[in-house]
Amino acid sequence: MNLEIMKVGVFKGYSYVITHTDNGFSSWYCGYVEVPKNHIYFEQHYDNIDDIECHGGLTYSGYRFKDYKDKAYYIGFDTNHFDSEPANNLTFVENECLNIIDQLIKLNN
Repeated sequence: MNLEIMKVGVFKGYSYVITHTDNGFSSWYCGYVEVPKNHIYFEQHYDNIDDIECHGGLTYSGYRFKDYKDKAYYIGFDTNHFDSEPANNLTFVENECLNIIDQLIKLNN
């Protein structure tokens, strides 16, 4: 399985990371947004976060990129769903990350 970091960015002070995975049979993107320590969802499992909307719903929470940025906690989603074909591209995933960031900001105010 091949996993590659495609983009690292910052939007409104929140970091995000986009990866692409190819397992030889299919390929998909994942988007991850860093949750700051002072946020209500810091270290919350994605199953307990039900008011963030994104493609396919949240499918990840944890310390995903320890080599990239130590002690950074992320929530994320993927485009490896039966209805993901139109969403399975870098631009879509980046826009979803920005959307998640906007939601995180709104929820923490």
